[in-house]
Amino acid sequence: MFTNNNLHDRLKTCVVGQTWPVEFYDWIEDPAVREPLQRIAGETQQDLEALCKKLQELGVEVLRPELQIPSRVGDKIVPVPPMNPGDHMCVVGSLLVHTVTEQSHHYRNIFEAVDNICVTLDNDAVCAARHFQLSDQLVYSRPDNQSWAKTDRFWNSLTHKPCRRIPLLGHIDGWFSPVTPGLIVSDHDPGNDTLLRMFYKKYFPDWEVVYCAGKWQHVEWSIADWQNNNAKRWWVKGEENNTKFQHFVNHYLKDWVGNIQESVFDVNIVVVDNRTVIVKETTNPVLLESLARHNVTVHQVPYQHATFWDGCVNCVTLALSRTE
Repeated sequence: MFTNNNLHDRLKTCVVGQTWPVEFYDWIEDPAVREPLQRIAGETQQDLEALCKKLQELGVEVLRPELQIPSRVGDKIVPVPPMNPGDHMCVVGSLLVHTVTEQSHHYRNIFEAVDNICVTLDNDAVCAARHFQLSDQLVYSRPDNQSWAKTDRFWNSLTHKPCRRIPLLGHIDGWFSPVTPGLIVSDHDPGNDTLLRMFYKKYFPDWEVVYCAGKWQHVEWSIADWQNNNAKRWWVKGEENNTKFQHFVNHYLKDWVGNIQESVFDVNIVVVDNRTVIVKETTNPVLLESLARHNVTVHQVPYQHATFWDGCVNCVTLALSRTE
């Protein structure tokens, strides 16, 4: 039986997502579109495999979704690959909560390995990407299009721990990470920075909070027009002048890309245990120095296309089981 009660317990079993293989894009006739997508696919596959290898080296069992590759895409919006399992499921205690989506069929092998499953049809606010379970509380972020009351009831039905609302919209693992007892690495919230600091002070009174730089603005854009063409939402290095590729992504892959203006990839951290983490390759001194100060061992892995996928190493990882 899988159990998951505390972010800082030892990670024993997890899921790592999958992307479409390189040959999936063979149907695209224009090489200006096909070749960048195949490059992204190949490099993303390599990075996911590197993450799996690192997890296994640290003693973590890794499960992968079983790809059900569409036979033909045609002129429709291209289906999203099962990259981010935590976007629509989570394990709380010994219960896997799963919101049915168009990606669900890729995870049948995962569901078969779980004893207790709660299926929901309309509450994707309850997922791994939107909460952290700690020893003494569960912290969750604001839902997009659902009432607080509905989400409150759901979280409180899953645990006896106090459930805390953090006043932030969207995926919580893109905002902050309580990486080890006593340390939070966080993004700034320019709209409600004072409110965010008050939240930390109230619910994490004895914890050090450090604020990481590393936003999309620190990328050296090769051509300024790229920002205008894409409304600053995503970026692929080397394709800044490829207008055909930009149009294809914005039209056919609009459900793949997010908004990197809202993302700080250095806070998207895989916590293996309270003294071991995995991060995307970084030289961020604020992050690395704070982790070293708290005696946390850092393992770095590549994730080359974070600014395309608008996600990072924790996004592609779903904890199924942790043990004390």
